[in-house]
Amino acid sequence: MSASRSIIFQIFKRKELLLYLVLLIAGLSLLGWLWGRIIIASVSLKYIPIAPSTALMFVVLSILSLVINKFEKSRIAQTITITVIAIAMLFCLLIFLDYLYGFKWDIENIFIKNPEKFGSVPIGRMSPITSLLLIFICIGILGIKQNNVKFSKYIGGSFSIFTVLISSILVIGYLYKAPLLYGGNTIPVALPTAICFLLFSVTLLRLTEMTFWPFNLLLNN
Repeated sequence: MSASRSIIFQIFKRKELLLYLVLLIAGLSLLGWLWGRIIIASVSLKYIPIAPSTALMFVVLSILSLVINKFEKSRIAQTITITVIAIAMLFCLLIFLDYLYGFKWDIENIFIKNPEKFGSVPIGRMSPITSLLLIFICIGILGIKQNNVKFSKYIGGSFSIFTVLISSILVIGYLYKAPLLYGGNTIPVALPTAICFLLFSVTLLRLTEMTFWPFNLLLNN
């Protein structure tokens, strides 16, 4: 019994454990889109499914974080990290700017040409809130990468805290069927997306070892 408890403790002690859950959720969601089984990407027919571009971003960023954690001193890994994060941030920034300014072109056409609608929310399109939180996640990953630079670690940790707080509100909104951030009946951030953000941001806080002042301030209070 003590041996099994020790194994379970060692498993949960691994800081990157939750990233595997993110990979599982996002990977199954992508398969759901490919197989035409949207319920796999939405958990319930009552909720909107996670957008394929969002699921793909979670898969890429999760794998990237795992690689960084294992090969943090590799120059090749650092170069790949910066390149991938730059592309991811640009993609998310374009989606957020499209929401603000209404571009004539749709960058997510490469995933779904003519999305259906769930109420007023297009199914298969990344929410502007999702795009903004993904940018926060990218900044958090960069903060982890700069292990020897305290300022970068503080910035990355701070954005990770913001993501934890916002994703927690989104998940609570689903639990109580009350979209806390919006006036409509539909939360534009899918439930799997909110769960992935919560798991990912908690992992980032664990990887930064939570030794930066914003977390210490909250913890002490």
